[in-house]
Amino acid sequence: MAIEEGLYAYLKTRVGLVQDRVYFSLADIKAAQPTIVIEMRDRTPVMHMGGAVGLTQGVMVLSVWADKKSTVKTIAELVRLVMSGYRGNMGTEHIRACFFGEDSDVTFESPDVEGLRMFGVQMDATIWYVETRPSFT
Repeated sequence: MAIEEGLYAYLKTRVGLVQDRVYFSLADIKAAQPTIVIEMRDRTPVMHMGGAVGLTQGVMVLSVWADKKSTVKTIAELVRLVMSGYRGNMGTEHIRACFFGEDSDVTFESPDVEGLRMFGVQMDATIWYVETRPSFT
């Protein structure tokens, strides 16, 4: 979970338009908008012919939600700009590379809360980070 926590802290300090509304996996449907939701889709150790190379490739899904499509597009582009090509630390994790793949426009209309409609962009980010190795001493 350390990479998710690092990404959470990184986004909270660099995407001011969402303030502290960055969530893991699910956001409260009644939370103030806009929001960013972080989900880990896949985590794979990077291998070479000699075995593990000490890196992990994580594919994260970043979902941006807001009540206006223009707001969603602005924040999604801001997220892409602050993360794409990033090298450095996110929390306790050392990031070697970060790239964005495809993104999709999505909408949500609540069947339970009258008048609740949200626009979203879901983006795939591939992040290579140094594998955390436990110490058994």
